[in-house]
Amino acid sequence: MRPRTNDARRRLAALTSLLLTLPAVTGLGCGSSSGPSSWAGEGRIVYVCCGGGDRVTTVYDVASDTSESVSHGGSSVYFPAWSPDGERIAYMGYEGAQAEIWVMDADGDNVRQLTANLGQDTEPAWHPNGGRIAFASSRDGGSDICVMDADGSDVVNLTQTPWYERSPSWSPDGTRIAYESEQYGSREIHVMDADGSNQMNLSEHPGEDIDPDWSPDGETIVFASDRDGDICTYLYLMDADGRNPRKLTSVTDRSEFDPAWSPDGSRIAHTAYVGIDERISIVDRDGGNLLMLPVEGCTYQISPDWGRSEWSPDGWGRGAAPAP
Repeated sequence: MRPRTNDARRRLAALTSLLLTLPAVTGLGCGSSSGPSSWAGEGRIVYVCCGGGDRVTTVYDVASDTSESVSHGGSSVYFPAWSPDGERIAYMGYEGAQAEIWVMDADGDNVRQLTANLGQDTEPAWHPNGGRIAFASSRDGGSDICVMDADGSDVVNLTQTPWYERSPSWSPDGTRIAYESEQYGSREIHVMDADGSNQMNLSEHPGEDIDPDWSPDGETIVFASDRDGDICTYLYLMDADGRNPRKLTSVTDRSEFDPAWSPDGSRIAHTAYVGIDERISIVDRDGGNLLMLPVEGCTYQISPDWGRSEWSPDGWGRGAAPAP
């Protein structure tokens, strides 16, 4: 297996100290870049803004090109994820030394802890109907994909394997979950039914394939990979059955992770390691029009999730209906 390199170590610092000691993919030495910071579009992108020792959950309104900080979590906030109705944000936070799943309202109010156990729970992903949350957990001694009701009850371990598994992503109809697994040595994109049955390897490549995200129409999965053998990690697309893999990005001065589709499926937000910084970038689904979010005082930006919204006069919207 090709040696793994370390340029995303800051992004994965929480996971490497929580679930398993797992180096991140792709190379140091990807250079610097710049680009415009605004574009036409819709919805809200939630991400973690890191600066001055704090990690702040920030919401960026695509249409108005403005940002709003909605929580101040010290060093504890990672992996924010919109609920399908746009009303809530789930995220990984700490309770002492334990990583747990938390949820708050979209404006940062009404913070609730959903999980509490001796394992480490991270990377929440909402079911399309908002009733359940999938997440990665070490509660049973490994690193598995679990699911729970949206109030934190009825936790079920879906994978129960000895392999490292993380990054769950629901299909738009809620019947399947894509995720990352080390079952065959290198990290691959797997898929299973929502009850944990019919687990299968989709990507089947000796490179490192990570961070799957299902397109809103259910036809395509985007993921990050170093399968080119380059020093950097790029974004790739494949059909939902694993066929027709194709490279989406090829800018040689950056590595790219954490892809998240726009609500209409036309664009993909992601974390880009650029020079010594990590920035939230946007690319069209055909690989064109690569842009960056405004820095807004962030030393670096990580973990985007793109939600849909209809904005109310005070700036906080009532979410649109979940994907069918």
